[in-house]
Amino acid sequence: MIENPKVAVLKMAEFIDDEKYAEPLRTDLEKLNKVVKYSSFQHMKEVVNQGAKETSNIFHEEKRSAETTRMSNHGKESEKQGKSHTARLVRKGIVGDWRIHFSIEQSKRLDEKFAKRTKGMDIVNIWKKYM
Repeated sequence: MIENPKVAVLKMAEFIDDEKYAEPLRTDLEKLNKVVKYSSFQHMKEVVNQGAKETSNIFHEEKRSAETTRMSNHGKESEKQGKSHTARLVRKGIVGDWRIHFSIEQSKRLDEKFAKRTKGMDIVNIWKKYM
């Protein structure tokens, strides 16, 4: 998907309904470019970050105007983190970044489970160069 997003979008559209979704994208490059642009990691990150800023601003305004207002656990957590729950869901969008978040043991267990569940399938080769 990262290497060739247009091809990935077309494959997904073909899978869902070739005539209804893929064909219009193949015949209208502007439409395909918009789908790729608005579904890109960078665009989604910008949208989420904008929402996080708005959430943060509202939170701080409410806090200043009413110190006695009780915040939910999510609000308290957001205050500690300095950002909304949504913003924490966006990672870097980098292939292989999972290595930072998984221990060696977790990675080994995941590899074993993946190998067991995909035994006899060619799916393992799809990501081989990224592993």
